[in-house]
Amino acid sequence: MDSKNDQDNFNSMLKELELGDEKLPGSNRNLRTEFMSFLKIRTDLFQKVGFRMSVVIGMSGDWQLSLEFVSRLVDLGDDSRDVKLWQLRCLVELERYAEAIALSSAVKWLSTDMIHVNFMTALSYDALGMKEQARIRFDAVRAIDSTYRNIAQKLSKY
Repeated sequence: MDSKNDQDNFNSMLKELELGDEKLPGSNRNLRTEFMSFLKIRTDLFQKVGFRMSVVIGMSGDWQLSLEFVSRLVDLGDDSRDVKLWQLRCLVELERYAEAIALSSAVKWLSTDMIHVNFMTALSYDALGMKEQARIRFDAVRAIDSTYRNIAQKLSKY
């Protein structure tokens, strides 16, 4: 923290969210336990911070907990495209490919989402050995952006 004011703001936020203890940030906390406690905060507060927390948790490598955050948001009625895209990412990262394919088919995506949806769906089809479906989705990615995540290299396998 840069200043005493930042520290006070951080402590105030933890108190409002009914989290943490009297330890200072940077002490030996189990971050997974701390993150899990956010799943239990009041609904109105969770709706404000849940998605951001899910992204932070996922990017730290705990895709299962990230998916739990997304699932709570979905259960609360959040059907935003960001939440659905992150849910798709979590499913792919967790190797739950059939669920990822089902989600990619069930949601009405915006055209701006399709590069990401096609890429993650292609990865899922590929992992399930469905090479033709994977190639079709990878081709769709290449049609949108031929430099996206080394798509040419991925397509060279087909």
